[in-house]
Amino acid sequence: MDVEKAIKERRSVRKFKKKRIPKELIEKIVDAGRYAPSACNLQMWKFIVVEDQKTKEKIAAASSNPS
Repeated sequence: MDVEKAIKERRSVRKFKKKRIPKELIEKIVDAGRYAPSACNLQMWKFIVVEDQKTKEKIAAASSNPS
């Protein structure tokens, strides 16, 4: 993909469907994330997949910036 096009056509999604993501797809995404570059190629990855809705809401509340 063209970088300029990707920058100009980007979007922020703020509403999500309440659809479960198959475990196989989550595993594929996490596995792909392991290939991202890291400082000095240390690759000290730690991935946490949260499926529980109440836990997601707590994380969202703790990370929001109501300024």
